[in-house]
Amino acid sequence: MANKIAMATVSYAMAGIELDRSLRGIQDAGYEYIELSCINLEPRIALLAHAQPERMSSSDIEALRKKISNYGLECICITGHVDLAGTPEAKDLLKKRIDLAESLGARYVNTGVGEATSENNIKRFYKAMNEIADYCKRKDVIVALETLEHLIGTGKMCVPVMKRIDSPFIRICYDPADVRFYHGVDPVKTRDLEEIVSCVATFHVKDHKGGKGDYNFPPIGEGEIDFKYLFNVLGKSNYEGPYIAEIEFTGICEKGERSPELIDEAAVASLKNIRKLL
Repeated sequence: MANKIAMATVSYAMAGIELDRSLRGIQDAGYEYIELSCINLEPRIALLAHAQPERMSSSDIEALRKKISNYGLECICITGHVDLAGTPEAKDLLKKRIDLAESLGARYVNTGVGEATSENNIKRFYKAMNEIADYCKRKDVIVALETLEHLIGTGKMCVPVMKRIDSPFIRICYDPADVRFYHGVDPVKTRDLEEIVSCVATFHVKDHKGGKGDYNFPPIGEGEIDFKYLFNVLGKSNYEGPYIAEIEFTGICEKGERSPELIDEAAVASLKNIRKLL
């Protein structure tokens, strides 16, 4: 069975575009699946969250499910970033996102490690992961830790983390653009994806131009990442997870200068290029 191709609603949320308009753009672009943005990171919660399950009733969740379905879309993944290492309450926020995934029929919840910058914070992260792994097993939902800044920033960094957690319900969300942006690592030249490919549950198809710290994430196919190579690596490993298009553009989005129409165009071009490269 072919891997599902989804669009991340955070591509719209980053520009302050509400969920209905985001879903319409994604539907019109030709996608069938979404990754729903449910990020809870201060102070940008309102900007990055299309849903906040900790504030939702069962009727709110049912209304959300119907809304997504009415656009002819299916939620297969949730972006549920919380600060697992930095705040004790984060694991409870993540559980709410796991519950929402279960309610929406989504198999995956992507999240970050958070501020794993001290020994105490790292200990808090691993303690939370033990509890989350058991919770995921009961719910039959996979939490995928995204390659970002700390602890699991590259495939190579992920290896000891996965060995220590040792759960089939805690996997990796590999984002090649963030591997380049945060760490200056070219995932193709260094074969970084191969380091952890057997543990990858979700894959962010996000492009990038420049080197470390260059905030430039164009539509897929317009950057410098060799997705043909990366898709081939995943295919050889019998990867069964989704390919999730995520488009951040450049720092211009921080100024609120992205129109929904611009994102729509990028969504169309990205889907076309993903299909061509797979």
